[in-house]
Amino acid sequence: MRLFPAAKDALQYLLDTATPSDHSRLRRGLIFSDLHMPDMDGYKFLDEFARLPDTIHDRYKVFVLSSTSEQREIDHLYTKKYFEGFCSKPLSIEKFRYLLRQATRCR
Repeated sequence: MRLFPAAKDALQYLLDTATPSDHSRLRRGLIFSDLHMPDMDGYKFLDEFARLPDTIHDRYKVFVLSSTSEQREIDHLYTKKYFEGFCSKPLSIEKFRYLLRQATRCR
């Protein structure tokens, strides 16, 4: 697990590791992004993620977390390419397990 203080740091990490070694080529990852973040919100993160190389898209699934109750904000996420799912905060172990099952099913 890796945590990043800012979305741009996470995107840079993805770029820096875009060329996987033979061993890591099989590794898959989940990205959890908050919808409302300073500097870059979850929508912008998904837009920037879409600009990354396909080798990254093939290895990661992006889920968005938020405490929002605004249905229009959630609906807007579903218009974004590479968006895999939404989960309301706080993130419980049950919700986390659900997202893991959903991510496995999506592959």
